[in-house]
Order: sequence, then C-alpha cells, then structure tokens
Amino acid sequence: IMVCVSGGKDSATILSLLQLLQQQLPIHFDITAVHVDQKQPNYNGTTLVKWLKDDMQVNYHIVEEDTYSIVVDKTAPNKSYCTVCSRLRRGILYSTAMDLQCNKIALGHHADDCLETT
Repeated sequence: IMVCVSGGKDSATILSLLQLLQQQLPIHFDITAVHVDQKQPNYNGTTLVKWLKDDMQVNYHIVEEDTYSIVVDKTAPNKSYCTVCSRLRRGILYSTAMDLQCNKIALGHHADDCLETT
C-alpha cells in the first residue's frame, strides 16, 4: 500500500492506522509512505523525512517534481491553484505507485478537501 503523506494530520492518521492494522490483521501487506515535493518556494521537507524515518519507522519515498512552476504558469490570475495542482499531483502519485509496484493507494483526502479543490 502506498500511503500518500503531505505532513498534515489526515495523512499522518491514515499512515498510523494502517501501521496498526498491519500488526493486527492476519494478512500481510507492505506500506510505503510517499511524499511529493512540489518545489514550492521556501519548502523544507527535512522535518517530514525525520518523522517518517525516526518516528514512524516506515519505508518512504520522496518524489521531487516541480509542479509549482507549472501550476503558476497554467493558472489564470486570481484563480485557485488547487484544481491544476491536484491533477498534476494525482498523476505523479499514480506513476509512482506503478514504479514502486504498489497496487493500492491510500490518501488522507476527505469530503471537506473535495469541496475545497473542485
């Protein structure tokens, strides 16, 4: 299972819950945490990587893709970046899942997020 982590509480919760289930269920599954570094100005993922490695002790993969420049270029003035950004990020996540041979993707995206990004 590829668990997409943003560093927020929703993705942290789903990662934690899947790790608990991994220990308790009678079936085996692997977990790989994936974070997309979209190259936003002043972003520093050091804290997230430390948390994944030291606190969560999970296999993780950081994908570096400059979607920020594309989103800024393709979004009309005074419009939200959310739609373009989410589409680009989702495509990256699908490709990454295939590359990592993960047949399931877990997102911390919920109904309120859908309202904000559509």
